Amino acid sequence: MTLLELLLVMGIAAVLVTGAVPSFRQMIMDSRRTAAINELVGTIQFARSEAAKRNREVVLCPSGGGRQCTKDPWNLGWLVFANLDQDSPARLDAGEPLLYVKSAREGLKITANRRVFRFRPLGVRSVNGTVTFCDSRGAQSARAVIISYTGRPRVSDRDPSNKRLICL
Repeated sequence: MTLLELLLVMGIAAVLVTGAVPSFRQMIMDSRRTAAINELVGTIQFARSEAAKRNREVVLCPSGGGRQCTKDPWNLGWLVFANLDQDSPARLDAGEPLLYVKSAREGLKITANRRVFRFRPLGVRSVNGTVTFCDSRGAQSARAVIISYTGRPRVSDRDPSNKRLICL
């Protein structure tokens, strides 16, 4: 192998790597966002089924420490509990079962238009709302989990009025 052939192969390899690194980074960011969305959708489905099973209101709220609903951003984590006394604002009191805790999610900004999502037994309306997932790429790659009045989640790249999502 000559020096010229070696330099040619290294040049071709450098061009290929330069093109592959950005798309690999994009794939990793898409994967992280999708995993976080799937965690929230699974949590919503769990909370909804617990409300039906227990015939009680079940609350999903942000929680930085996993012990109480807080005003922390949603990306610090969330919790689900059975709100037996149906207090408002919802508060995890002694004797109320803590059903699920999710810890922080790195690299994402998760915002919601509601502080608390209440899931009620079948036949009773729940609280609807939208949870938006943004990363460093901004609004063009943002996704939202839209929760209907029945508590059913769906994922979209648009808000409920079919407008582009906004990353705050």
